[in-house]
Amino acid sequence: GSKSIVLFQINPDTGSLNQVDVLDGLGPNENQPMQFTIEAGFSNDSKFIYALDPSYGTSGAVNNLGIDEDTLQGFKTNTGENASIRFARGISCKTNLRWIYVTSDDASTLTVLSRDKETGRTKIAKVYRDGTEGIRGLGGAFAVACSPDGRFIYTSSGRFHGDDTIGV
Repeated sequence: GSKSIVLFQINPDTGSLNQVDVLDGLGPNENQPMQFTIEAGFSNDSKFIYALDPSYGTSGAVNNLGIDEDTLQGFKTNTGENASIRFARGISCKTNLRWIYVTSDDASTLTVLSRDKETGRTKIAKVYRDGTEGIRGLGGAFAVACSPDGRFIYTSSGRFHGDDTIGV
């Protein structure tokens, strides 16, 4: 609800958090403010944050920011294609430096984003949509996780509506 992304530093000895930076309310320009950032993930190299804004415009968005010297920088937005990330709910980018996975409750999709390791920019690599290409189980897709080796992607669906399914 605060329309912000806050960066904290963890004290490795005590586990306490110290706020080091905040991006407050603004998206890529004054006309497109963040609406409702709900979840975020870090790239494995901790150089980028990828934050879901399911209410951004009419499409939803994955907002990515660089981190340099404890400062949030370089706000970029990916709004997907054909509303594939409208009401995005889950994000996973922990398994490698190349792929980001986003689930969308409203669109009933799993969107795969490729990530440029140097700039952090993302682009759509593939959209898996419930009911197309023989795909079932993404209706109301909510959460996504990767196996530790990155070979498998798991989704859960049906929190508010949809398939009540775990997909592999």
